[in-house]
Amino acid sequence: MRKQLLGFVVLALGLAFCSVTAHAQTTVDLFLGSGAITFTTTVNGSTAAAAVSASGSALSLLPGGTYDYTLSGGPVTLTQTSPGNYSASSTPLTLTLSGTGVTTGALTGTVDLVSFQQMTTVGTFNNAFVANVTVTSATGSLGEFSGNPGSLLLTLVLPNNTQIDDLGNGNSTKIVGGVGFMGASPEPASMLLFGSGLLALGGVLRRRLHAA
Repeated sequence: MRKQLLGFVVLALGLAFCSVTAHAQTTVDLFLGSGAITFTTTVNGSTAAAAVSASGSALSLLPGGTYDYTLSGGPVTLTQTSPGNYSASSTPLTLTLSGTGVTTGALTGTVDLVSFQQMTTVGTFNNAFVANVTVTSATGSLGEFSGNPGSLLLTLVLPNNTQIDDLGNGNSTKIVGGVGFMGASPEPASMLLFGSGLLALGGVLRRRLHAA
């Protein structure tokens, strides 16, 4: 099931990238496993803390390559700005990427989470973290990131019908899985397009995971 799911994610992201081939930008997709991010509410959903400890595989389509990654740190403090919307603040998370196989690229940097959104659509919850990436070093196939900022969008899958707003004081929940998109100095329109695709993909991931 996991191989089928991964294949579906790669196919869906590949189709999204085909729609913007005119923009030759280095892009990396991260795959988040179960439990990589834990949300714990502190004041009945109006504030929450998110602990991040993610590692796994990453894929670059432009240019092609495979990587191992780690993303860790926090906790991130989430402050509700409106129902389902939170501002995020914390010490920066640490991100590393290292090429596997014939891929020679490597990257280290820090990630500042900016906001978190949980949106209800057609019976599913789309959950998105938006972040800025400060690159410390980047080499090889990831060289375009060197000296340039990046943006990171994480689309997370939470357990069915879980809303951070309604967790209650001191309760916690872990993500079921998720995907991420990172681009070097992206154009706003491109990030919006990819973000919309990842949000839609989050709903599909949820349905497939629960169907299994």
